Amino acid sequence: MGEKQDIMITTITDDQVARFPEFAEKWKRIGLSTDPLDERGIEDSLKAMFGQQNKEAPRMVRCTSPLVAFLTQYTLLTIPSVRASVRASVRASVRASVRDSVSASVRASVSDSVSASVSDSVSASVRASVRASVSASVRASVRASVSASVSDSVRASVRASVRDSVRDSVRASVSDSVSDSVRASVRASVSDSVRASVSDSWWYWDEFGQYAAYWVSFYDAVSQLFGCDVSKLSGNMRFCQSAGFSILFWKLALVSERPRAIHRNERGQLHKDGGLAVEHSDGWGVHALNGVRMPERWILTPAERIEPGEIMAEQNVDIRRELIRKVGIERMLSKLPHQRVDRRGSYELLDVRLSEEVPSAIYLRMENPSVGCFHLEGVDPSCKTVQEALNWRNQNWHEDAEVLT
Repeated sequence: MGEKQDIMITTITDDQVARFPEFAEKWKRIGLSTDPLDERGIEDSLKAMFGQQNKEAPRMVRCTSPLVAFLTQYTLLTIPSVRASVRASVRASVRASVRDSVSASVRASVSDSVSASVSDSVSASVRASVRASVSASVRASVRASVSASVSDSVRASVRASVRDSVRDSVRASVSDSVSDSVRASVRASVSDSVRASVSDSWWYWDEFGQYAAYWVSFYDAVSQLFGCDVSKLSGNMRFCQSAGFSILFWKLALVSERPRAIHRNERGQLHKDGGLAVEHSDGWGVHALNGVRMPERWILTPAERIEPGEIMAEQNVDIRRELIRKVGIERMLSKLPHQRVDRRGSYELLDVRLSEEVPSAIYLRMENPSVGCFHLEGVDPSCKTVQEALNWRNQNWHEDAEVLT
């Protein structure tokens, strides 16, 4: 008998296309889950993932939040003589609930063998072996079975949808917030080399746990729709369904609990005025308005207690826009003496008195069509018309710069 010839799948049926939303919604729910950890699922999936590399499953250390996982990693990375100063910095920089959880995690994980295995190079090795090499093998198998056009259709409809809701929204905000918190907690305590080492490893966590849903969703879809063999990724899929934010090493798995709550607006962007948009049980989380990460003080301060002058002094344009939206542009202008310099359609050029020190500042009042709100943007004092302000704002890329705004 001759060898069986594999048949390349080059078309998608209407029934298969109709199932795309099924996979997108399934993995969005997983990526945005606030359920308790599935510890049995975590144990089984770690055995499956590490077993493919002929390794024993690492010991799981449960952490209350992503911040605790990274601070635990920091403490384990530093040499013993430095750990005390790291812990002292953590005590001074984070709330008691996070501090206690870091201490508990370190006590549960520290041993000579484990400490030696927690390093940037080890984390990179785990990532390369447990995720990258396995997914590359499965990817090659899928390419041999499914045409590029078919794969692209699944990616565009399933993976992209999950990526927008999970990776580009929640994961990115969590990652940035962790980075900021970790830097603040250990900046004064560790050497540049140690800090750089851990900074490099910040990007390894996102291949594992619930926020990996964006790439896992594609393989689940092609498996269910076209019969592709993705069994080598079964451990990764189970881990995604069972665990939160995670950092994996050969002998140790720092697994964060899932968020206690995730708040989003109607566009699916992180949003919670007056509290945390992503909230963990130890009190750590992400403050955000309409997908923009915000300093805590702007979230917790009621709109009526925010002074317009403070808002106009904010340098970050996205944060300033959200503050104006929170306070209301009419209240902003009612509190600040101003006069209209020019008007064109929905655009207004305003001369605003911010303070005695800044008696005249030129702002362009305009509507942001992508988010449906008005905002103020500072322009060069030499601008005397809306058109000049638009040209200055867009660096004179086009004579009619309004079309570029």
